[in-house]
Amino acid sequence: MAQRDRVLIIDDQENNRLVIEDFLRRLRCEMRGVDSGEDGLLLLKEWTPDLIIVDQMMPGLSGVETTERIKALPEFSQVPVLMVTAKNDTETLRDAFDAGAVDYILKPVDQVTLTARVRSALRTKHAFDEISRLSRDLMAQKQELSNFTHMVSHDLKSPIASSIVSRTSIQAFGARRVSGNCLSAFPRRSARCCASLTPCWAMLKLAR
Repeated sequence: MAQRDRVLIIDDQENNRLVIEDFLRRLRCEMRGVDSGEDGLLLLKEWTPDLIIVDQMMPGLSGVETTERIKALPEFSQVPVLMVTAKNDTETLRDAFDAGAVDYILKPVDQVTLTARVRSALRTKHAFDEISRLSRDLMAQKQELSNFTHMVSHDLKSPIASSIVSRTSIQAFGARRVSGNCLSAFPRRSARCCASLTPCWAMLKLAR
């Protein structure tokens, strides 16, 4: 069974919270409401929402201040925040966006607008979560490949270096004591060795 989306509603007016909860009921979200920014921040210590809806005008911490504090928490920096406001002036909206809100909803709250913007914000959150998961998987696979190529590279150095050193030693110090058949066979054996290592070298180049 898929986990339900979690929505946190922060509004000092209980009626406003109940209206928003009623409008979003058809989305089958798990919703919690608190009446202040301070209580919202406390709740985040034990409960992680997928979306936060916060009222702009509240006693104590305002919606803008609450949003700023939420966005300052690394684990909640990507959780979308919708600002509910009765003001439609440029300065209010700019403050909301600067604080980290992704969208706003004007009062009185309209069900169609609220539902559409909640769905849009949740889709964005789901897309970000999927990208983050894929990124983690890719990094894990890259690390595994790096470990493997390091191991293969280390293991391959010994026989190759040994072959080179052996041939140099034979030519420099003992060529006259080694039979012609042995020397003539050396290039063929080295060629077969290198041929068998070709796929490994290809994998190493791909990893880089």
